[in-house]
Amino acid sequence: MWGHALANTAVGSGYGVYGSTAVPFGGGSNWNLGFPYAVFANGNVGASGTKPFRIDHPADPLNKYLFHYSSEGPEPLNVYSGNATTDAKGSAWVQLPDYFAEINKDPRYQLTVIDDTAGPGFVQVKVAKKIKDNRFMIMTSAPGIEVSWRVECVRNDLWMQKYGAPVEIDKQGREKGKYQRPELYGMPASMGVDYDPNRPVVGANNVSRH
Repeated sequence: MWGHALANTAVGSGYGVYGSTAVPFGGGSNWNLGFPYAVFANGNVGASGTKPFRIDHPADPLNKYLFHYSSEGPEPLNVYSGNATTDAKGSAWVQLPDYFAEINKDPRYQLTVIDDTAGPGFVQVKVAKKIKDNRFMIMTSAPGIEVSWRVECVRNDLWMQKYGAPVEIDKQGREKGKYQRPELYGMPASMGVDYDPNRPVVGANNVSRH
């Protein structure tokens, strides 16, 4: 299947492929009745541009959209975060999901002390026990301290174990010697990997046909 948006985003939205589905009324336990997907890929999903979500702008929902963009990196990461408050001894256990060990490896920790008092002192925080049995311990140099924590891990579910996540690969076949987006390199559309003289081409500011 091939989709193409014949629209200039400066004057309106264009959809190469559009899908829509109903959301279970009320959410909550109703999701158990089925999780509908407007678009679902049974495998990898690729994009040569940005990957945003778009919602009606909370401050002006009738006239504006709000965009937030996905973070990119050379590793497929899972991210977990939250806040914890240490006890009278300055320690706290952080509980991770019960499936954590099944789908993650190589955890990286970040801890930030939250102290909005006016005092001149500084509180230290550390990971006192690394992740084991889906939890880890933090300790602070003073009791009753709130700590923001974040754990990033490399995905290690069965898909990743079998297929991996390559970062650099050589172009093959008809794609070799071509560009995904030739206009970004000042090259003609004919240098594109998907070039078809009978297919409409969307430029930076206009729509045309070869």
